[in-house]
Amino acid sequence: MVIVYGLRGSLSNFSDRVSTAEILHMRTLEDRIQINAPHAVVWGLLSDFSGVATWAPYLRDSSPVGDVESGIGAYRVMRHFWGFRLEESVVEWDDGSGYEFDVVRVPFPIKDVREGWRIEDAEDHVVVATRVQYDTHLGPVGAAIDAAIVSRLVRREMREGLKGLKRHAETVAAGLPEVAEGGAIA
Repeated sequence: MVIVYGLRGSLSNFSDRVSTAEILHMRTLEDRIQINAPHAVVWGLLSDFSGVATWAPYLRDSSPVGDVESGIGAYRVMRHFWGFRLEESVVEWDDGSGYEFDVVRVPFPIKDVREGWRIEDAEDHVVVATRVQYDTHLGPVGAAIDAAIVSRLVRREMREGLKGLKRHAETVAAGLPEVAEGGAIA
């Protein structure tokens, strides 16, 4: 897991440089995973923007809002395993490569969240990377809460999301039964 402080960058380069003022306010967390499945399978799962609950183990459900189901403007509503609601809207889309979205509704004390997912081909597998950038309310108190709790929870969910995507994509690629709710093979 890479932890970088900074502000939003482009989808094509998760490690864009930022100013000192921006560094003081935003946290950026990055992670990646190798997936032994074809690019088309993994991108098919990622590009089904409202279908995220099929592979993300921390989500109870997700559904699209509006007519746009993928690409810029796609919007989804999700219910987290802990019961709170999340809403996300796609702001960047590079078909076949990745996207970024703003988390429009997020639990306190988190604010100003942007998340990105991208896929890259390797020799016999793909690598999926994710990046979450966010700030917290409450100034120094929020920063302390972030350091003690929030960043650990966000990192854990990033890792679990990547592992869930890997498990589901590799199961689909192997022609095995679909991964059932909660990550168990049906």
